[in-house]
Amino acid sequence: AASRELPMASASFRKELVVSAQAPVGKKDLKTLRKDVANAFPRLSLEQLDAVLPLTGEWNSLKLKTSGTVLYQLAGKPPAFFDLEGRGDLYPSLFTLWALPEMLDTLETHAPVSRPLLKGADLMLPGVVVPEGGLPPFAAGAKLAVRVTGN
Repeated sequence: AASRELPMASASFRKELVVSAQAPVGKKDLKTLRKDVANAFPRLSLEQLDAVLPLTGEWNSLKLKTSGTVLYQLAGKPPAFFDLEGRGDLYPSLFTLWALPEMLDTLETHAPVSRPLLKGADLMLPGVVVPEGGLPPFAAGAKLAVRVTGN
């Protein structure tokens, strides 16, 4: 398959995203994807799942050329979920988190910390804004969203 630039999402990244393979997601695979998303993000209600991963419409999986990342995208819409290494470990896209911020526990950080994070740095505890009641409990390896104070 010919490489293609990924529309809509490419302006959000430092480098242009090049798609090495694109395939339609069949109904059976879409149902499996929905089940995987529901299991990975148990806070999602059925209505929320329907909003971000509807059974209708033309879904595509797009594999990025340089990283092996797989994006799941409804035709004409921004990506909804991605799998960094193509091994079934799903994450919501920023577009999905903007629509449903409650789907993940969130850590808050200071604005100056965001620049190194966007360049790939790890978030260290000194960069976390600890709320009055303390940090919520979370398991090692848990998926968490990170946001800048005030955003």
